[in-house]
Amino acid sequence: MTDPLEPALNLVVEGLRQAFGDDLVAVVLFGSAAEQRRRAVSDTNVAVVVRCFEATRTDAARSVVTLASIALRMRLLLLRADEIADAASAFAVKFSDIQRRRRLLFGLDVFATVVVPRSAAIAQLHQALLNSLMRLREIWLTSRDDHQLGLSIAHLAGGLRACAAELLNLEGTAVSTPREALEKIAGTTLPELSAARADTLPAAASSGLLARMVELTEQMRHRAGALT
Repeated sequence: MTDPLEPALNLVVEGLRQAFGDDLVAVVLFGSAAEQRRRAVSDTNVAVVVRCFEATRTDAARSVVTLASIALRMRLLLLRADEIADAASAFAVKFSDIQRRRRLLFGLDVFATVVVPRSAAIAQLHQALLNSLMRLREIWLTSRDDHQLGLSIAHLAGGLRACAAELLNLEGTAVSTPREALEKIAGTTLPELSAARADTLPAAASSGLLARMVELTEQMRHRAGALT
């Protein structure tokens, strides 16, 4: 299946190649876009790995990256190659997700051999789940209407799914996608969450979905507490 993002991603890669030259190690698409499951409210996550950051080369890449950020809702993860191991420990849930869902756009597949320490993964999972729970409570109190509430839930959905996949992975249960992981934990499909991510959730259903996501996040926190 042809990826509709391909032409724009090719322009980004070419712009980065021209700007960084031989210092560009890898450009990697990750997350839902790598699975071609990106929705209207989804970000396009791209990891850019270079040998070094120099002011002139970084400035040269700014124009193409700025345009892509607007057109694709592109979010960049910018790393030097020698920072990958430390980043994998500090952001274990994200890097585990990158290992599960990535597509190499240019260069070396530098994430294939990344080792995410189990202790770091457990600690970061606790942090990510608590942060998600606090964010969910915040939007419950601050959203102006049910439509905005649904959109806010949709923005958090990717992180919750990544946490679900990491939780099951640490428990020794294999799942093929983060979506399946969250549904496995929920014990049912979650069509309302998919509708929220596609911006088609009926406004009246938003409060019920939020309550469900809070419940699931608390359930995941309880299970994460048993990990060693």
